[in-house]
Amino acid sequence: VPSAVTGSDGKFVIRDLPPGSYRIAAARNGYAKQEYVQRSTRSPGAILNVAAGQTIKDVNFKLIPAGTIGGRVTDSSGEPLAGVTVQLLRSVYDAQGRKSLQPSVNVKTNDLGEYRLYWITPGTYFVNATTAGSYLQSLMQGQINSAMNTAQAQGGAANPSAQQTLESMFGINTNEVAEQGFATTFYPNTADSSRAVSIDVQPGAELRAMDIALVRQASYRIQGRVVDSRSGQIPQVAVVQLASRSNPNGQAPKPMTSYDSNTGNFEFRDVAPGEYVAVAIVPSIANGAAPSMAASTANVDVSGSNVDGLTLTVGQGASISGQLNVEGAQSAASAPGIDRMRVRLIPPSDLAINLVQPAPVKPDGTFQIDNVTAGDFRVGIAGLPPNYYAKAARYAGSDALNEAVTISGSGAGGIDILVSPNAGQVTGTLVDKDQKPVPNTQVVLIPDRQRERKDTYKTALSDNSGKFTIQGIPPGSYKLFAWEEIEPFAFYDTEILRQFDARGVPVTVSESSRITQEVKIIPASR
Repeated sequence: VPSAVTGSDGKFVIRDLPPGSYRIAAARNGYAKQEYVQRSTRSPGAILNVAAGQTIKDVNFKLIPAGTIGGRVTDSSGEPLAGVTVQLLRSVYDAQGRKSLQPSVNVKTNDLGEYRLYWITPGTYFVNATTAGSYLQSLMQGQINSAMNTAQAQGGAANPSAQQTLESMFGINTNEVAEQGFATTFYPNTADSSRAVSIDVQPGAELRAMDIALVRQASYRIQGRVVDSRSGQIPQVAVVQLASRSNPNGQAPKPMTSYDSNTGNFEFRDVAPGEYVAVAIVPSIANGAAPSMAASTANVDVSGSNVDGLTLTVGQGASISGQLNVEGAQSAASAPGIDRMRVRLIPPSDLAINLVQPAPVKPDGTFQIDNVTAGDFRVGIAGLPPNYYAKAARYAGSDALNEAVTISGSGAGGIDILVSPNAGQVTGTLVDKDQKPVPNTQVVLIPDRQRERKDTYKTALSDNSGKFTIQGIPPGSYKLFAWEEIEPFAFYDTEILRQFDARGVPVTVSESSRITQEVKIIPASR
């Protein structure tokens, strides 16, 4: 990668570049790494197109000082805890808007319980402290001690090389006793990540006294059994996971410790008290048929004792048929690209496990959704042409487009869908505070009501002149948003959206309407 080092005057020259497109970044210890013409710490910089023989001048950077977070980790009595891992985390979202906390850097506390996270890119973060790494060290130390004791008992000499390996290769102080039995704790003092307090790191900030007090927490065991009612046999393969019900987006699902294909038994160990949902997923491969999946869920409450005897029974899903019609047309075949349309069943909760595959729509508008397990679902349609929108969907006489309907799994009833070619459209220009066009930035259209329906959110990217177009909009009231700096998909988070709701640009869309609207970008907080 071509690079250069600045001189004492801060100037640099990168020579002999082949023609092409480039991004240029500058980095120095104590500062946030920065790309050329980067509007915020999370957004990409500008692309420079270099032609043969061309010289580009005035590629200037103004680096932003990085921040620091420091504090102490103690137990409930105030005694310092050494060797505890302190993590810096930030919120990230997937394409469905599910939130998780992603670790970025971590350090260990010293003998005074002190930690220091430095050279942090300005932004909003969370901090937690965990003894999980110390527990791994304890296991390694225990195995080495056991091997050395065995060698001595057999009359051999103790081999100190294992101790030296721990100290030199892994940087482990073998005089350190690993702390165990503490719950992972988020700043300021909570084991529940949803109650964690965010820390805003400003450029050059030195945040001290971010202290965390760990508390000892009992852990328990969950044991159970998976049964496949389709075959009457113990599943040879099963995946069982445990996720938090009270905070489904705050932590990754806990994998099972063991599964016995002879008995169907599974076990989770070291489970903290709380409300969970256990999920079993079992694949099935029939002769000549495509592989399918079946799932079973059960709520589990852990409080004061182990949980034994949990049974997760997976069964055969139902097949639900349906008909898609086009408003104003004699047949569905008149809709362009009908072969690209897919009918989906959408569970209303992020905790729900949805193994139902989208069903393709046939040229006559019929479709069949297979392997539908009992549960609550809404109906969604993917792959609609640009000017189409889903106008209605009914299952057993109930509105299945706007509300979740209960499907028993018996296969009774069908789905009737009506799509309309009269969707609305919004075009406009994204500008900054000086009324200058903002290129290559996402514009988001969000409904004023039923914001839990994430399938109704629509996005577009502004072009080089700041113009954008959003098509396929159902009639209704909406707001337009665009952020200079926001985590991808964070606009799905109702708490995040509430902070900016007053800054959205309201638009009302009717059938076949064509609206032009200017949108002012929401600047970064710094």
